[in-house]
This record gives sequence, structure tokens and C-alpha cells, in this order.
Amino acid sequence: ASVNAAFTDTKPEVVTATLTSARQALADILAIDKKITGVIRDSGVNSTFTYAEVIKILQQIVRHLADHVAGEPEPATAAEEDDDSGAGFSGAGFDAGTVAPDPAPRRNMGGGMAGLVETVADAKAAIDRVIAYFKRYEPSSPVPIILERAKRLVGADFLTIMKDMAPDGLDSVHNIGGIKPKDDDDDD
Repeated sequence: ASVNAAFTDTKPEVVTATLTSARQALADILAIDKKITGVIRDSGVNSTFTYAEVIKILQQIVRHLADHVAGEPEPATAAEEDDDSGAGFSGAGFDAGTVAPDPAPRRNMGGGMAGLVETVADAKAAIDRVIAYFKRYEPSSPVPIILERAKRLVGADFLTIMKDMAPDGLDSVHNIGGIKPKDDDDDD
């Protein structure tokens, strides 16, 4: 009861900022856990090391704070927790080895993502976070489909992208660029 009274006595923007920070902390620890788990797995070391307990505590904090922030989505149902997309994580049945979606949108924080995008891997991870956001908060949006395609084309050369996106225009690209199209039978 005294905890609920503390939330009632706290300015809503403070609770919202705390929720945003808790969600960012959860996203960060999930990313760290995923990276460390991957390194341990790739090294062949047999280890059960995870941040599962920290993740569990942060998930409880996020859920509790979200209960006290107006306009927050309802907690995920058990069916959403079992969803393979990771779009409905809420804690209890959450597997620390899976990727959770990016935290809810930042409020009064000036927008933008945490961290810099400095590598192709960072860019793909950022795309994954945007996809997760739209799957969770805008499930009818076509953005995840478009971004999945964009992610698939990361690192592709121009002609490969054109062939994927506008196959009917590939002849024009070859003509304008003075490029002799490869025959489909050529293996060189």
C-alpha cells in the first residue's frame, strides 16, 4: 500500500522517465546477455552463465512501473508470451536467450536511439529494434516487412539491390551504366 502511495505522490513525468530508464536498462542487459551468451557458446565453453536473475528483476520493475503510467499498454497475455516473434515479452515465461523488443518509445527524451550505429552489425541490430517496435506497438503496419527486406539487402551491391527491388528496371540500369548484363548461364 505504501508503494502505491509513493507512486500517487510522485509526478507522472518522473514515473514515466523512470519507466523509460528501466526499459532501457532491460534492453541493455538483454543485449549484453545475448552477446556474452553468444561468445561463451562460440568459444565452446560449457557454461550456464546468464543474467537471467537481473533480467527477471528488471522485467518486474518495468511491469510495476508500467502499471502506474497512464496510457501504457496492458501486460502481455500468456499467448503473447509464447509468441515466437518476441513481440509480447512480459517476464514470467521469458527466456533470457531470446531477443526482446526495444523498449517503448521514449517520452520527453528528444527521441533517437541509445548508442551509435558504427558498424553493419549495429545497423542490423537497430533495424531489428525498429522491427520489434512496430510488431509490438503497430502490428498492422507494413514497416516490419519493408525493413526485413532492407536488412536482407544490407551489404548487397547496387545491381543486386536493383534486381531484388525493381527486376523490370534492371535492363535500364545496365543500359544507362553501360554494363553488359551477365548471362544467367555464365559462372564467371
